Amino acid sequence: MTDSAPLRFVLLRHDVPESFGRASHWDLMIERPDLLEEHRLATWAIESLPLEWIKVLALNQTEGSDSVKAKQLPDHRAHYLDYEGPVSDDRGEVSRCLSGQAVWQEHAETRIMVQLVMEWPLSLAGTLNLGLENPGERLIWSLKWVGKPQ
Repeated sequence: MTDSAPLRFVLLRHDVPESFGRASHWDLMIERPDLLEEHRLATWAIESLPLEWIKVLALNQTEGSDSVKAKQLPDHRAHYLDYEGPVSDDRGEVSRCLSGQAVWQEHAETRIMVQLVMEWPLSLAGTLNLGLENPGERLIWSLKWVGKPQ
């Protein structure tokens, strides 16, 4: 599937209370070209970021990898593209860390490829490759970032 119209994406830091049931994490949300309704953001929770993203965000983290695990979540509402603040039902707070444009290159049952052009806070471009870890269980994906020189 190739769609030339640029869509939007956002990377949010989701800080959760201890009672939440899992640790604070990152939420990667990418607009889906095949959905027009309010819940149109394909969403993954990521515990650790790709190494190049760690460098861009100047995080105090010395270790990382270009390939990380991502847990697929239900599609989220489009308002999260611009939202920062508390999440309903005492589920913590989100803050925007990266955002920009996305162009879907492939969207298959076990593989997704999306070109991302990060526009805020810094410029960074590349391809995000997601591969389903276990096709029998549709939740855990391997996320690999292949950056392009700017």
